[in-house]
Amino acid sequence: MQTPKASVSEKISFNTSNCSAIEDTGSGLDSVSSPNPAGGRGGQETAIDNVRQVRRSEQQLLEISASEDDRLQELRKSHKIEIERGSLNSEAVQKQHSMDSAAFGFCYE
Repeated sequence: MQTPKASVSEKISFNTSNCSAIEDTGSGLDSVSSPNPAGGRGGQETAIDNVRQVRRSEQQLLEISASEDDRLQELRKSHKIEIERGSLNSEAVQKQHSMDSAAFGFCYE
């Protein structure tokens, strides 16, 4: 039996909390804390900037995901309305057909 897959929001939430821990404590960045040989910023600063960029990207994905979820809900709602309209239309056609058949039958009596 397969286990349910985590939603995009759950995955992003998990990754965001991991990034927060790294950003807040700097844990896991000790190995890159030496200065950049090219004379730029230190590796830890660059890693923290990368974590911040990942967090911004994850936030954007969450917003897009929420927007897409809203759009799906609207499409489902529209689809349901169209199905109901089709059902009502079908019932009206069947009723008209019955009335026409009854009227046609009276013509030959």
